[in-house]
Amino acid sequence: MDTIISLAACGIGIGLGPSSMRAVARPDVWICEVSPRTELPELTLSWRTEDRSPVLRAFLGSAGTAWPRLHDALQQRGISADSAD
Repeated sequence: MDTIISLAACGIGIGLGPSSMRAVARPDVWICEVSPRTELPELTLSWRTEDRSPVLRAFLGSAGTAWPRLHDALQQRGISADSAD
């Protein structure tokens, strides 16, 4: 969220984010609700291939549990749902 707001403040563009972005808003950036609420577009995940951090492992585990298709895709690439190895 900080990156989205900072890039907007620098004049680089606009961004979409959760409504909780209001909590970290800057006075030089305008934040408005998108109405009516819309479904999210198709999403992807990306991370550095050499990253073996415990935070990444935990995130991939949670994400794989929440989204079975992601779990399957991770398994096909040899990444278990609880490990980034």
